[in-house]
Amino acid sequence: MIMATLNASKSADSAPQDGALHFRPVEKTTLSGEIVDQILSMIVTGKLKAGDRLPPERELCESFKVGRGSVREAMKALEILGIIRRDVPGTTICRPEENRYLGLSLTTGAASLEQALESARIVGIETAGLAAERAKPAHIRKMAQKVKESEDTQNPAAIHLSYHRALAAAAQNPVLSQIYSMLIALVAQSRSLVLTYQNMDEKKLEKVAREIFDGHKKILKAIESHNPISARRCMKEHYDCMESVALGK
Repeated sequence: MIMATLNASKSADSAPQDGALHFRPVEKTTLSGEIVDQILSMIVTGKLKAGDRLPPERELCESFKVGRGSVREAMKALEILGIIRRDVPGTTICRPEENRYLGLSLTTGAASLEQALESARIVGIETAGLAAERAKPAHIRKMAQKVKESEDTQNPAAIHLSYHRALAAAAQNPVLSQIYSMLIALVAQSRSLVLTYQNMDEKKLEKVAREIFDGHKKILKAIESHNPISARRCMKEHYDCMESVALGK
């Protein structure tokens, strides 16, 4: 278990000498968002690694100098992003492949969610067309597997990331695949989108998850049929849905 100790005199960027995690006390105006940023920064800099467990809630409250509500809100946001996994033994940092695009989301803080979605839409439409032209049976099976896995989940961000990464691979263009994978991760890890999901009631969240699931099925059907025109159209409709949810358009 990793023990978190407070060291207000050091910056969060300095390497701990004793192997402990040195969190900064949180400003009253930032709260859960600052907690999220500090934990993401520690993952990117290697101070937290896949499989590491975060300290118990009580210790996090003491380290960050905040109440339980702020810590719980931050943990919920990190879980939605797929950064942590909460189970019986405790809260664990997820595997590298589940959060390997964190660096992009952290270093492009100036990018708005609207800009990220616009970029993902442009690249995603063409990626879907290429996937319809080039996808092999193995790619289609992988996408179908992701669709099946997402059917009963109510985590829209996780659905979006997992499926679109499989779609990007089906385009069989490593450069395009990497660019698109980074863009959809940037969208999914946007704090404003996470807050949008957090503020939804259970019924609304279930509705959004179903709409995303249905969009993914339509895109998959077009790719299975090797119909690039239909695939591009379905992807456009999918991003229309995403923008409606995320931006209220």
